[in-house]
Amino acid sequence: MPSGMDTRVQLTGRVTAGLGKAGPATQLDWFRAAMRRLWGFEPATGTLNVIVEGDWRPMDRLLLNAGTVVVPPSPDVCCSIVLPARLEKGVRTVPVILFRPLVDGYNPAQVELLSAICLRDALDLRDGDQVRISAENRPPAVKWVAG
Repeated sequence: MPSGMDTRVQLTGRVTAGLGKAGPATQLDWFRAAMRRLWGFEPATGTLNVIVEGDWRPMDRLLLNAGTVVVPPSPDVCCSIVLPARLEKGVRTVPVILFRPLVDGYNPAQVELLSAICLRDALDLRDGDQVRISAENRPPAVKWVAG
């Protein structure tokens, strides 16, 4: 946990291919409405998957402390934790939403990123590329949002 005035958590990771399950889920009307309500945008189709290099526990603590839990209107879809962040590759920086589906067996070192734009295209990302993610570790404005 950061101490003093340093509330920013920074992580380094590598872009990786996902399973293709988050894309359809993030395009559901209720999820898009939740993102609009929380951050004023609707996400582009799909997520960018990143595997954190080194110790992934600071990311877990960050999501639990500062994230907003999104509860779906149906038990057919899992809950998720979301948190505004920034994605950096080289000198380019893009605002993103950290997205962690709450499903059994999910890789704890993996995080998915949502954006209003296609991140792979915007930052010319390929599997294996190294990126940096940073976010503030502070209480969220909204802790729970239901679809």
